[in-house]
Amino acid sequence: GVIDDMLFHDRPPSGVRRPLAFVGTWREQTANQERLRLVHWLRATYGDAISFTFDALLALNQLLADTEIIVGDSYQADHYWSNRIYEILGRGGFLLHPRTVGLDAEFRDGEHYGAYDRGDWTGLRERIDYWLTHADERERVRRAGFEQAGQYTYAARCRELLAAVCR
Repeated sequence: GVIDDMLFHDRPPSGVRRPLAFVGTWREQTANQERLRLVHWLRATYGDAISFTFDALLALNQLLADTEIIVGDSYQADHYWSNRIYEILGRGGFLLHPRTVGLDAEFRDGEHYGAYDRGDWTGLRERIDYWLTHADERERVRRAGFEQAGQYTYAARCRELLAAVCR
Protein backbone atom coordinates (compact mmCIF):
# COMPACT_ATOMS: atom_id res chain seq x y z
CA GLY A 1 0.00 0.00 0.00
CA VAL A 2 0.81 3.67 -0.01
CA ILE A 3 1.15 5.69 3.19
CA ASP A 4 -2.06 7.69 3.61
CA ASP A 5 -0.23 10.97 4.28
CA MET A 6 1.73 10.58 1.03
CA LEU A 7 -1.37 10.06 -1.11
CA PHE A 8 -1.43 13.27 -3.13
CA HIS A 9 -0.61 14.18 -6.68
CA ASP A 10 -0.76 17.91 -7.21
CA ARG A 11 2.65 19.00 -5.95
CA PRO A 12 3.86 21.83 -8.19
CA PRO A 13 6.91 21.09 -10.39
CA SER A 14 10.14 22.67 -9.17
CA GLY A 15 11.18 23.90 -12.61
CA VAL A 16 13.72 21.09 -13.01
CA ARG A 17 11.70 19.00 -15.46
CA ARG A 18 13.00 15.66 -16.66
CA PRO A 19 11.46 13.17 -19.03
CA LEU A 20 12.46 9.98 -17.18
CA ALA A 21 13.50 8.56 -13.84
CA PHE A 22 14.15 5.09 -12.49
CA VAL A 23 13.07 4.66 -8.89
CA GLY A 24 14.44 1.68 -7.02
CA THR A 25 17.51 -0.06 -5.76
CA TRP A 26 20.02 -1.10 -8.37
CA ARG A 27 23.57 -0.55 -7.19
CA GLU A 28 23.62 -3.65 -4.98
CA GLN A 29 21.54 -5.80 -7.32
CA THR A 30 24.06 -8.55 -8.04
CA ALA A 31 21.30 -11.16 -7.63
CA ASN A 32 18.97 -9.33 -10.01
CA GLN A 33 20.90 -9.24 -13.28
CA GLU A 34 17.74 -8.28 -15.20
CA ARG A 35 17.47 -5.05 -13.21
CA LEU A 36 21.13 -4.27 -13.79
CA ARG A 37 20.63 -4.81 -17.55
CA LEU A 38 17.60 -2.49 -17.43
CA VAL A 39 19.51 0.25 -15.60
CA HIS A 40 22.51 -0.03 -17.94
CA TRP A 41 20.23 0.07 -20.99
CA LEU A 42 18.38 3.12 -19.65
CA ARG A 43 21.68 4.91 -18.97
CA ALA A 44 23.10 4.05 -22.41
CA THR A 45 19.89 4.99 -24.21
CA TYR A 46 18.80 8.13 -22.34
CA GLY A 47 22.01 9.47 -20.77
CA ASP A 48 21.38 12.66 -18.80
CA ALA A 49 17.65 12.61 -19.65
CA ILE A 50 17.05 10.02 -16.93
CA SER A 51 17.72 10.21 -13.22
CA PHE A 52 18.09 7.35 -10.76
CA THR A 53 16.93 7.43 -7.15
CA PHE A 54 15.71 5.36 -4.25
CA ASP A 55 14.02 7.86 -1.97
CA ALA A 56 10.73 6.90 -0.40
CA LEU A 57 10.01 10.08 1.54
CA LEU A 58 8.93 13.59 0.57
CA ALA A 59 11.77 14.05 -1.95
CA LEU A 60 10.10 11.32 -4.01
CA ASN A 61 6.96 13.46 -4.26
CA GLN A 62 9.00 16.28 -5.80
CA LEU A 63 10.77 13.91 -8.19
CA LEU A 64 7.39 12.62 -9.37
CA ALA A 65 6.10 16.16 -9.87
CA ASP A 66 9.18 16.94 -11.96
CA THR A 67 9.24 13.74 -14.07
CA GLU A 68 7.06 12.68 -16.98
CA ILE A 69 7.64 8.91 -16.74
CA ILE A 70 8.94 6.68 -13.98
CA VAL A 71 10.42 3.43 -15.26
CA GLY A 72 9.93 0.73 -12.67
CA ASP A 73 10.93 -2.84 -12.07
CA SER A 74 10.07 -5.68 -9.71
CA TYR A 75 11.47 -9.06 -8.93
CA GLN A 76 10.19 -11.33 -11.69
CA ALA A 77 7.54 -13.67 -10.30
CA ASP A 78 3.88 -14.24 -11.03
CA HIS A 79 1.53 -12.47 -8.61
CA TYR A 80 4.35 -10.48 -7.03
CA TRP A 81 5.20 -6.82 -7.54
CA SER A 82 7.06 -4.15 -5.70
CA ASN A 83 5.43 -1.74 -3.29
CA ARG A 84 6.88 0.98 -5.54
CA ILE A 85 3.83 0.53 -7.78
CA TYR A 86 1.60 1.82 -4.98
CA GLU A 87 4.17 4.45 -3.98
CA ILE A 88 4.54 5.85 -7.51
CA LEU A 89 0.87 5.73 -8.51
CA GLY A 90 -0.35 6.85 -5.07
CA ARG A 91 1.91 9.89 -5.24
CA GLY A 92 0.69 10.83 -8.69
CA GLY A 93 3.50 9.51 -10.90
CA PHE A 94 3.10 7.93 -14.31
CA LEU A 95 4.63 4.45 -14.16
CA LEU A 96 6.01 2.13 -16.83
CA HIS A 97 6.37 -1.31 -15.25
CA PRO A 98 7.10 -4.81 -16.57
CA ARG A 99 4.07 -6.94 -17.35
CA THR A 100 3.40 -9.13 -14.33
CA VAL A 101 0.93 -12.00 -14.12
CA GLY A 102 -1.77 -11.03 -11.62
CA LEU A 103 -1.09 -7.30 -11.50
CA ASP A 104 -4.20 -6.63 -13.58
CA ALA A 105 -6.29 -7.61 -10.54
CA GLU A 106 -5.36 -4.20 -9.10
CA PHE A 107 -3.92 -2.08 -11.92
CA ARG A 108 -4.45 -2.37 -15.69
CA ASP A 109 -2.05 -1.51 -18.50
CA GLY A 110 -3.17 1.57 -20.39
CA GLU A 111 -5.72 2.43 -17.72
CA HIS A 112 -3.64 2.92 -14.54
CA TYR A 113 -0.05 2.52 -15.74
CA GLY A 114 1.91 1.56 -18.85
CA ALA A 115 3.36 -1.94 -19.22
CA TYR A 116 6.41 -3.21 -21.06
CA ASP A 117 7.84 -6.64 -21.68
CA ARG A 118 10.88 -7.35 -19.53
CA GLY A 119 14.08 -7.51 -21.59
CA ASP A 120 12.47 -6.19 -24.80
CA TRP A 121 14.58 -3.05 -25.21
CA THR A 122 13.06 -2.10 -28.56
CA GLY A 123 9.57 -2.44 -27.11
CA LEU A 124 10.51 -0.47 -24.01
CA ARG A 125 11.95 2.32 -26.15
CA GLU A 126 8.72 2.36 -28.19
CA ARG A 127 6.62 2.52 -24.99
CA ILE A 128 8.72 5.36 -23.55
CA ASP A 129 8.56 7.29 -26.84
CA TYR A 130 4.81 6.69 -27.09
CA TRP A 131 4.04 7.94 -23.59
CA LEU A 132 6.40 10.92 -23.89
CA THR A 133 4.60 12.07 -27.06
CA HIS A 134 1.05 11.42 -25.83
CA ALA A 135 0.87 13.81 -22.88
CA ASP A 136 -2.94 14.01 -22.70
CA GLU A 137 -3.33 10.23 -22.63
CA ARG A 138 -0.44 9.92 -20.15
CA GLU A 139 -2.15 12.46 -17.88
CA ARG A 140 -5.46 10.57 -18.07
CA VAL A 141 -3.71 7.30 -17.12
CA ARG A 142 -1.69 9.03 -14.40
CA ARG A 143 -4.82 10.42 -12.77
CA ALA A 144 -6.66 7.09 -13.03
CA GLY A 145 -3.65 5.32 -11.49
CA PHE A 146 -3.67 7.78 -8.61
CA GLU A 147 -7.39 7.23 -8.01
CA GLN A 148 -6.97 3.45 -8.15
CA ALA A 149 -3.99 3.51 -5.76
CA GLY A 150 -6.19 5.31 -3.21
CA GLN A 151 -7.91 1.98 -2.61
CA TYR A 152 -4.61 0.49 -1.46
CA THR A 153 -3.45 2.71 1.39
CA TYR A 154 -1.91 1.02 4.41
CA ALA A 155 -5.00 1.93 6.45
CA ALA A 156 -7.27 0.30 3.85
CA ARG A 157 -5.03 -2.80 3.72
CA CYS A 158 -5.10 -3.07 7.53
CA ARG A 159 -8.92 -2.81 7.56
CA GLU A 160 -9.04 -5.54 4.88
CA LEU A 161 -6.69 -7.76 6.90
CA LEU A 162 -8.62 -7.24 10.15
CA ALA A 163 -11.93 -7.99 8.41
CA ALA A 164 -10.50 -11.26 7.08
CA VAL A 165 -8.97 -12.28 10.43
CA CYS A 166 -12.01 -11.30 12.51
CA ARG A 167 -14.63 -13.19 10.48
